[in-house]
Amino acid sequence: MRHIVVHDNYITELHSDIEKVKNTLITLDLKGNPVAKLPDFFVNLVYLKNLCLSRTAIAELPQEIGNISNLLTLDLRDTIIHKLPESFRKLRVSY
Repeated sequence: MRHIVVHDNYITELHSDIEKVKNTLITLDLKGNPVAKLPDFFVNLVYLKNLCLSRTAIAELPQEIGNISNLLTLDLRDTIIHKLPESFRKLRVSY
């Protein structure tokens, strides 16, 4: 699986099965879901290029987000994230 797009589906947490596609997942779009926290395995999605967290309940990004070196697009519109982790500087994303 290369793309997961699940707009407005009332998803509250990411299932650990997503880690099974860590070597193929390119897009993860959680827009409009009440997800409050990204799981620990999230930073293992090293091939992820596009991440949309718009209109989620996520308040902070994991410090290790800088390990996702292929990340190009990060959509944080309408979130309550007030501060980006220090490792964010490693990324070459457009936001």
